[in-house]
Parts: sequence; C-alpha cells; structure tokens
Amino acid sequence: MAVEKFKVEVLCSFIDKYSKRTKHAGEIIEITRKRIDEIMAVDPSLIREVEPQQ
Repeated sequence: MAVEKFKVEVLCSFIDKYSKRTKHAGEIIEITRKRIDEIMAVDPSLIREVEPQQ
C-alpha cells in the first residue's frame, strides 16, 4: 500500500530536517500529509498545497 503524496509549493526557503536539503521558494515538492502537518506546525507560511489540475 503506497502512501498518498500531495503537491505543495514552497513559499519561503527552508532546510528539510530529514533530507537536510534546502527547499527553495517557488519549488513544487511532493510530500505526505503527515509531513505537511509537521511543516505547518512549525510555520504555516512555509508551504501551501497546490490544487490538482483537472
């Protein structure tokens, strides 16, 4: 069973605590709901969910 991933846009650059890589503003990344919640708990202005294209 695969974990569902969501596309988010990075609004403000930050260093990912797990990968130790810098996520740059404007970058689109795919992360799990759990990771979205972790990032939002630290600072909600770092990312925003991207609406899926229809």
